[in-house]
Amino acid sequence: MIGYISMVALLGALIFIHEAGHFIAGRWMGIPIRTFSLGFGPRIVGFKKGGTDFRISAIPFGGYVLPEIDDMETFHNIPVRKRIVFSLGGPAMNLICVPILFTLLNIMTSGPSFVNVLILPWAQSALLMAGMLISFLSIFTNPGSLSGVVGMVSQGGGFIGSDITRFVQMGILLSMNLAVFNLLPIPILDGGKIVMYALERMSVRTRRIQVTASIVGLVLMLALMIYTTVLDVVSLVLEAGLHS
Repeated sequence: MIGYISMVALLGALIFIHEAGHFIAGRWMGIPIRTFSLGFGPRIVGFKKGGTDFRISAIPFGGYVLPEIDDMETFHNIPVRKRIVFSLGGPAMNLICVPILFTLLNIMTSGPSFVNVLILPWAQSALLMAGMLISFLSIFTNPGSLSGVVGMVSQGGGFIGSDITRFVQMGILLSMNLAVFNLLPIPILDGGKIVMYALERMSVRTRRIQVTASIVGLVLMLALMIYTTVLDVVSLVLEAGLHS
């Protein structure tokens, strides 16, 4: 049980770090932030500070940081450069976590040294990113390998158990996964937003397709979430049947 609790806590912490990256980047760019939410849907609990509503919402999947805007015209008045930095903030924060966690893991397993602290973590991070990119590309040829939140908690919780080393290893994998996944050029994700903003910089007319593209991206992500959840549940049911 402790492994599954640890996995849920780890996912929550990494999502918080991702959204904190957006928040910090937005504030750095002078973009006022209306909402910082962990989860989606109705607000359950939270507090307001500095004009921002920090909240935990009802649906525990992901999170979001919403700028202080009333319509798309207000949003488009924010310079493209600032919007790109704002979108990069989340993945960047997850990427920063990877070498930090690798450093911690190296110290735990091999002890502190110049190589373990200042050199090896960066090489390990680069290799992991390359492997993660290849893994994401393989999804298109093997969609059955996809896993959602249910599957991640089930598999990750079983892997972690009560082992702190495995907890850090899972943190590394999930942090890199969040960064790479969110940089995919799908409109609703950070990578897709960055592509749309870059196109807007070349031609303002591309603004017309941003809302449509975002809706399409949202539908795709919802469909993916449902698909992976069904796969996870079916897998768990079949596994339970084999062990009964």
